[in-house]
Amino acid sequence: MLKKWIPSILFSLAFVVLTITVMPVQASVLDEVQSAVDIEVGKSYDAIIEERGGTKWFKLVTEEEYKTYAISFPSTGDVSVSLCDANFAEIKRQTSYPNEVLYFNPGINETYYIKLVRPYNGSSETLLTVTSTEDEPNIMDDSQSIELGELMDATVASEVDNDWYEFSTGDYEENYTFYTTVANEGTYTMGVYDSNRKELAEVTCSSSGGYIYNRDYTNTLRLDRNETYYLRFSASKACEYIFKVTKIAAESIPDKMELKLTEKGKGFSASWNSVSTANGYEHRYSTDSSFKNSKKITTAKKNKKIGELSAGKTYYVKVRAYAKNSEGKKIYSKWSGVKTIKK
Repeated sequence: MLKKWIPSILFSLAFVVLTITVMPVQASVLDEVQSAVDIEVGKSYDAIIEERGGTKWFKLVTEEEYKTYAISFPSTGDVSVSLCDANFAEIKRQTSYPNEVLYFNPGINETYYIKLVRPYNGSSETLLTVTSTEDEPNIMDDSQSIELGELMDATVASEVDNDWYEFSTGDYEENYTFYTTVANEGTYTMGVYDSNRKELAEVTCSSSGGYIYNRDYTNTLRLDRNETYYLRFSASKACEYIFKVTKIAAESIPDKMELKLTEKGKGFSASWNSVSTANGYEHRYSTDSSFKNSKKITTAKKNKKIGELSAGKTYYVKVRAYAKNSEGKKIYSKWSGVKTIKK
């Protein structure tokens, strides 16, 4: 009887051990957050961290308009600042080198937590300030349109300034490369956003004393078709930068093809879904399941009637869409599922 209960007893003991070891960690984090200092936009707060691994927490509630926020944290020693959501999950992080400013574009009336951490031995003193732009609610409305593939050279003009650019994607879901490099002494941040203000990527570039941090930075993102995307360049002081957005031509059409067959006398009628980006459709049928010696028919329509087929045979049918991508190359969707019809 005792042997029967041993597994249950061991499981219960394991549960108790896990509970004892995990709960204090959670309580420690909650204790830190509960002591977070409520901060006001535009005011500065002095934070002293005495030892390695020490933290300071701050709480921010955003304003009632869409704005860009800048967290400035000049420090006497290296620190990192983390922006966290209302559930304390980290959204983004910035170290004091190369840039003592972290930018973000939140929603309105949302709660965020800011955590300062000292990663090295010794103490550090930080002057934390959160500022926001005084622009119209949607600062993306004044963005400058750019041509894909064009190398741009510009300057972020002043402290906590923002340069916004926009570009539109084409008829295909394609990869886009984002290249940037700093052109003179200074530090700036480039962010990529979708039309809903969601940040997709961010990088900080810096040049100081002949050393360039993130020289010739390049990132590739796969973007949706027929959408508008935005670039933001920010700096804590005037800085010249260079950038370029390049489209990598699509290799295929992402749409899924659906095929339907209907008997028509001695033949059959095939129909399929319309693909908005297609120039036409390639339709194949064969008496061989591997489509050896298949008949190929191209059409701009989304249906095709085939007649005068051999009686007593099974025919295999499939279809795919085709188009030309931004480089003029013919691209295809995946084949539809294979359908059969017997005459």
